[in-house]
Amino acid sequence: MTPLVSGVALALWGLALGAVIGAVIGLVGHAMAGGRRDFSSVGGLRAGRYHLLAEPGAAAEARRLLGEAGVTRAA
Repeated sequence: MTPLVSGVALALWGLALGAVIGAVIGLVGHAMAGGRRDFSSVGGLRAGRYHLLAEPGAAAEARRLLGEAGVTRAA
């Protein structure tokens, strides 16, 4: 019974110590960054231009489908 109690106690102490050390490291990192985040969120991503490769017979249909999708012809 004693080894089981010792193992549980050791696990709980390890969990508590890990939480404290993690909180301290997080606090120091947050303070060093001045509270700013090191990433920026992006709401969406859209290509600025598209290159269309299609067989000659399918090129017109591909252009039409891109036009329906709101992609305009640049050149």
